[in-house]
Amino acid sequence: MSKLTPDQRRSIWKERLDRFQSTQLTAAEFCKREGVSTPTFYAWKKRLAMDRSSVPTSKRAAATSAKFVPLVVAEAQLPIRMTLPGGAAVELPIDQPEQTVQLMIAAIMATQRHHIAGEVA
Repeated sequence: MSKLTPDQRRSIWKERLDRFQSTQLTAAEFCKREGVSTPTFYAWKKRLAMDRSSVPTSKRAAATSAKFVPLVVAEAQLPIRMTLPGGAAVELPIDQPEQTVQLMIAAIMATQRHHIAGEVA
């Protein structure tokens, strides 16, 4: 049996919670019929509700479509502060190599994408 991806797991739980909404069962009864634990049911219910309400669609789209843009520093200030989509900020000394800066920003953006998608590590 293969392991499910996070997207597959999320899809299964969305469908499961939709089925629950169309029943007259209590959460405990429904979970027993589905063969899942009640705490897991409530954890997924909360996670999926947060996905729908806490992050506007436009922010989700912006986070997944973010690209590097050239940064031109007219007057160097120590440190350089960059504010990324979603509000995260990075401060770096001016003497950092460009590759280091790009790797740091990419790591932060990946973390934000996982957070927005509900896959907080």
